[in-house]
Order: sequence, then C-alpha cells, then structure tokens
Amino acid sequence: MEYRKLGLWGLVLLSGLFVVSCADEKESASTTQERAEPMQIPDFSADSAYAYIQAQVDLGARVPGTEAHIAGRDYLVKTLKRFGAQTQVQSFTTKRFDGVALKGYNVIGSFRPDAPDRILLCAHWDSRFQAEQEDKSQVVPGANDGASGVGVWLEVARHLADFDPGVGIDIVFFDLEDQGTSMGNQPESWALGAQHWSRQPHLPAFRFRMGILLDMVGAEHATFYKEGFSRRYAGPWVDRIWGIADQMGYGNVFVDQSMGAVTDDHYFVNTIAGIPTLDIIHKEQGSATGFFEHWHTTQDDMDIIDRQTLKAVGRVVTQSIFEIAPEWQ
Repeated sequence: MEYRKLGLWGLVLLSGLFVVSCADEKESASTTQERAEPMQIPDFSADSAYAYIQAQVDLGARVPGTEAHIAGRDYLVKTLKRFGAQTQVQSFTTKRFDGVALKGYNVIGSFRPDAPDRILLCAHWDSRFQAEQEDKSQVVPGANDGASGVGVWLEVARHLADFDPGVGIDIVFFDLEDQGTSMGNQPESWALGAQHWSRQPHLPAFRFRMGILLDMVGAEHATFYKEGFSRRYAGPWVDRIWGIADQMGYGNVFVDQSMGAVTDDHYFVNTIAGIPTLDIIHKEQGSATGFFEHWHTTQDDMDIIDRQTLKAVGRVVTQSIFEIAPEWQ
C-alpha cells in the first residue's frame, strides 16, 4: 500500500510538472510571438507638416539679426518641448563671408536622451538674407529652402512620445546654413551652424549610428537623387532608404540615380563629427541653378509647397527610422 501511495503522489507530481511545463512553454511562445510582432509605425500627416511650415513662414523670413529669426528660434523650442523632447539651444557667434557678425542658434530636441544608440535628424531653419537669383535687396521667405525640412521633422517629433523606435532620436535644427557666398570656391561660408555643432556636439559623436538631413523637400514634383557626399560617407544608408522608398511605391520620387555632391550641412557632420549622414535634397536636373525653380527668390513661399511631396518624404523617413532602429537592439 505504501508503495502504491508513493506511486500515486509521484504521478500527481509529474502531472503538475507537466502542466507547469506546458504553461511555461505557452508563456514563452506568447512572449516570443509578442516580440516578433512588427513595430508600430506612426502615420505621417502631410497636413500637419504643411501647418508647421506655414507657422514658420508666417513669422517672416528667419534671417539672422531680425525679430523673425528670434521668433523662429522660440517657435522651434516651444514646439519640441510640447512634443516631449528634452530641448536646448546651442548659441554661437561667427562672421558671414563678408565680415558681418552673426548670432546663431542651433535648436536641439532629444528623445530618450539616455539611450546609447542614436539617430540624428537634421534640417536648417534660417532664411537666405538676399534673393540673389531675383533681387538682392529682398530676402527669401524660405518656405521650401529651410522650413520644409523642419516641418517634416516636427511632424515626426509629434509622434515620438507615443511611438518608441527603440533608440534615441536627436533632432537638430541648424542655423546659419544659408548665409554663404556663391562667388568663388568658399564652401566653408555655408552651413555655419552645422560646422559649430559638428565641432561641439551636444552628445558624443560616437553615439550616433547615422544621420538624415532634409533640405528643400516640399516643392511639387520634387525628385531626390543619391547625392555625392551622401554616397561617399553614408552609402549603405542611402541605398537602404532609397530601397525602402521603392518598396513603398515612391521610386519615382526617390530616384535610384546618382547626382553630384552638394555642400550642405551633412558635409560637415560627416567630415568633422564623423557621423555617417545622408542628404535628401531636391536637385532639378537641367535647371539654371541646379535647384528648384524658385530657389533663392522671393517666390520661395507657401504657394510652392506641395502636400504630396511632403507625404512622400515624411512617410519614407518615418518608415526608415522605425524599420532600421530595431536592428540595433
């Protein structure tokens, strides 16, 4: 009888272990299934991006030394804070190519500031001080050349409090990009804010896995080719993002062809800070200036901003961020 009792208890114990084991397996399978689920990607709103561009243009041309410039800085800080970013302003002084003293403000918004792996998202927010393609006595409103890239990143930022890509995100709005000279070979007269930040980044440069610069991304029928410096310093990321664009049906916008190099903010981020950064920039094949029709004119206003272009760029960069980031975990 005693042996039979022990055998019975043994069977009960084994049955219990089997049930626990099955429960553990189910829990493990459930956990694995949860982890295998694709990351949720926020829905990019072209209407919102358009509104952020409009808000900047409504302040006036953000030319350094003007009230509109200060108002533009404050608008960016306020908006990033509203979206939950840890925000700071990097102030600096420098001189324009003609000796005019300039005060610049790089506006920085950080999400998950303690995360070791980070993505740099950037655009310039200043307006050109003269419309030299039309009338040098006039300033450039800067709707496309400046505000469009900012508008796209602000719409991305709006979602980062609720959608976590799993890495840190730093949005840096560079100042004094568009204050250079087209006379002679003076590339360092451009992208003054990017040069300053690249020498004194708000976080160690090695923490950034990659960077994406947006410039002139709002005009109708815009096309984006693989820019020269981007291919040289961030080639794999260029191919990856253009591939994502093609998969999303935007191969006619993100064209799988190379173009010449452009001295833009990303050049100095690459060469000074050493962060592989690509430039999504509108180059117009065959145009007199090489850029969009209203580049550096008083016509660079809201009339030329197209929601479909904003949607294409915004959806592609959002998809890219949320598709690439999980691979680093």
